[in-house]
This record gives sequence, C-alpha cells and structure tokens, in this order.
Amino acid sequence: MCSSDLSTFLNISIQNLWGYAPTAAGLIHATMALSWSGSALLIAGVDSPRRRLALIRLGPVLVVSGLTGILLAIRHDVPWTVVPCQILIGAGFGGCWSFLSQAIMEAARPGERDLASTMLQTVLSSGFALGAAIAGLAVNSAGFAPQLAAEGIVQPMTRAILIGVSIGAFAILAALGVRVKPKVEDPPPAAGR
Repeated sequence: MCSSDLSTFLNISIQNLWGYAPTAAGLIHATMALSWSGSALLIAGVDSPRRRLALIRLGPVLVVSGLTGILLAIRHDVPWTVVPCQILIGAGFGGCWSFLSQAIMEAARPGERDLASTMLQTVLSSGFALGAAIAGLAVNSAGFAPQLAAEGIVQPMTRAILIGVSIGAFAILAALGVRVKPKVEDPPPAAGR
C-alpha cells in the first residue's frame, strides 16, 4: 500500500520532471519489480527462523528508505537516485513478502490455513488498490498537473510519498510483532508405501 503512489504516478512524473522518454521512464519504473523478483529468488532458500524474521523486519525499512530517497530525488532534482531507490523498494518487498506470507499461514488456527492462504493475495491487491486511491486523492487535491512540469508535480508527489512513508512506518511497527515458527519437517514416508 505504501508504494502505490509510485506505481501510479512515478512514470509520468519522471517523464515530465526530467524529460525521460516513455520507454526509459518505463524501464526505470520496472526496476522495482525486477528487484522484487530478484531478491525473492536470492532469499528463497533461507530456512533459519531468525533470518526469516530479520528479513520480515528489514523489508519495510528498505521500502521506507527507498520511498524517502525518491522523495528527496524529486524535491532536490536528483534523477540518478531514482533507480537505486526503486531497487531498495523492490528488495524490501521481495525480501519479506514470502516469509511474511508463511508466518501468517503458520499463525492461522488449525483448519483456517487454507483461508489465510487465499486471503493473502486479496489483501495484497486491496492494499495496492487502496494505496493508489489514497495517492490519487493526495496528488489531485494538491494540484497534480504534469503538463505544468516541475511546479505541477513536485508538491503533489511530495504529499503522496509522505503518505506512503507514513503507512510504511506503520508497517515497520507491525513487522516487530510478527513471530516466525521453526520449519517442521515432513515425517518420513511409512514403510511399504
């Protein structure tokens, strides 16, 4: 939810702030998704509960750091920092989402694990949709007007990103309450099967 503002408005903002062509802006925008996927692949084999918990707690910190960096890039006209910040945001999501999902399913009461599993994607999608709606309200109420270049983009994007950072701060606090159970190994198959 906290990065929906970027998913919605970053591409058009960097085109109009810094003159990037649509394809270049799209590639910059895509670095977050690539980083999410790449980091998820890199940490997929982590099985230590302590390390999984550390990644769950590190994820929102990376997301908020990346959002803050993009805010500073927009406010201080430093376009080269957007890609590293997008990578931070993606690494934050990719590094924690699978382990957070696992912790949620493990915390479900017996018989409710399937329900918890199916609700994860719904919650994720709803968070993105709600975040995009809040971002839209924030930027439009602040006068978002990409055709006016910097003066029509900087203040509205500042407002939207600050909302995202605030939501991210709550995610950091929520991550402190997550508990991770040790993995339980499957029992060996019975003889004769």
